[in-house]
Formats: sequence, structure tokens, C-alpha cells
Amino acid sequence: MHPQTTLNKLGSKCAIFFEFRHYKPDKKKRSIKSYCMLEMDEIRSGPIQLEIYKKPANYKRNRDPSLLSVKPFYLHLDLRIDTVEG
Repeated sequence: MHPQTTLNKLGSKCAIFFEFRHYKPDKKKRSIKSYCMLEMDEIRSGPIQLEIYKKPANYKRNRDPSLLSVKPFYLHLDLRIDTVEG
């Protein structure tokens, strides 16, 4: 993923959401199965683990999200932060 907005322009309360979709053949549509969110304080270069939450996604983050399973279930990412000089 390559966001077009620099991290400096995003607010401190901003988050990046990853939605995981699956196909429902009986309804012939794609649906969101689960999601992860990467908050600004978690953004750093290197490996990171994000918890996977149940749908519906809470974009306003006004309540605590529910984990997808009782067992530990994570999305493993290797972040690379490029600095732009100019």
C-alpha cells in the first residue's frame, strides 16, 4: 500500500483501516469479514502485528472493537517509512 497523503498531514487521531473481504456465492456479493486498524502511534519502520477485529468496522472509534476470535489472531506487516526531503 502506498498512501498518497504524507504522514505529516494526517492528524494524530487518524488511523489506517485494512478490510478483509470474502465472496458470498449464494448472494453473489463480496462482504467484509473482518478488519484491522493501524493508529498513528503504531506507525514505525519494521515488523508490526495488528489485532484482527469483527465487523462492522468502527471508523469513528467511539467504542472498543471486538476481537475476531478468542485465540490470538494477528495481521503481520513489515512497514517501510520513506522520508521525503524537499
